[in-house]
Amino acid sequence: MSFETALGAVLKDLRIRRGWTQAQFHGVVSAQYLSDLEFGKRAPSLVILRAICDHLGVELATVLILAGARDEPVVDPDDLLRRVERELAALKY
Repeated sequence: MSFETALGAVLKDLRIRRGWTQAQFHGVVSAQYLSDLEFGKRAPSLVILRAICDHLGVELATVLILAGARDEPVVDPDDLLRRVERELAALKY
């Protein structure tokens, strides 16, 4: 699975969990653009992805970690999160 496909699957899952339609992202992105993202046909800029995450009420980092874990099925999301935490600690952020 490509990262774009994994990212789209995560966005679609989060949208569906909220019971929202693609049309409910009007003012953030068009329904067609969101559909393209959800099917991995497009890759959003970070600015657009952040706006989508804000609309969904989730952190950008959460979506990226979930997509990364879905892109690499052998990686557990919790393991990936621990790795990020170690990297942030090493970088003193």
